[in-house]
Amino acid sequence: SIFATLGSTTTILIVGMGVIGDAFFRTGLGTKVSSYILARLGKTEQGVYLGMMLLACLLSAVTSTTAVVLMLLPLAKSLCRELNISVGRILYPLT
Repeated sequence: SIFATLGSTTTILIVGMGVIGDAFFRTGLGTKVSSYILARLGKTEQGVYLGMMLLACLLSAVTSTTAVVLMLLPLAKSLCRELNISVGRILYPLT
């Protein structure tokens, strides 16, 4: 039934990681991380790509890859919007 699917651990994990990703920006931590990435690695697509890959590697050491992608989605979207580059070019390598 649909209620059994909504209560599965995978569904709860995905929703929870989405909430954590959103909270990452609402608390201001996301803005600080994105500013740090841009300041250290440059305001280029390659810099954003490298920063996201390094951050994903660090987070992958302590959590699942699905959780990492869901947590980094708001950060990637913010960085790409600021630099006017395609989000897909940054998100594709994360998966």
